[in-house]
Amino acid sequence: MYKIRRDKHAVPKNTSNAVGDDALYEIHTTNELIIPILNCTLLALFFEQHGRLPGGGSGPTAIMVSDTKRLLVPNPNAFNSLQIECLLNVFSSMEKRKICSIFEELGYPKPSKDYSNIDPNALTLEQVKQASPDRYELDSVIFDVLGLTDEERLMVYRAVVQLVKDRLVKAKSV
Repeated sequence: MYKIRRDKHAVPKNTSNAVGDDALYEIHTTNELIIPILNCTLLALFFEQHGRLPGGGSGPTAIMVSDTKRLLVPNPNAFNSLQIECLLNVFSSMEKRKICSIFEELGYPKPSKDYSNIDPNALTLEQVKQASPDRYELDSVIFDVLGLTDEERLMVYRAVVQLVKDRLVKAKSV
């Protein structure tokens, strides 16, 4: 897992057995669902909420090991066999493609320099589904397990967009 985050949400699987350091954390688990779960957009929201803002709150957010211990993560045991299969298949698809900025992943155009073309209130679930069908499906499985309504799902997406946008806009103003 990356310590420093700007506008991308990705927690890669360590298939090359790279050694972690102070910028790339190793996650040791025997549960194959942990990495797909960590890649859901809900966790992007939690990373934004629990991350630290070095340099007076401007620029990237940093996730320290101690911060990860406070993250709420859906329990892998809450998923049934069909949901497990779906998560693993969808994550396999996501691993094979380039992960874009959270804005582009959720259906916005590439952000302008001042982020004025990013309006969280204009976001729709259909927009997310069309932009990143695999991310939408991964999120949907997790949101289903958590019992989130469509309105609550949309609130998660909009909150992530707003928090990332606000952080990056502030960075440009300093």
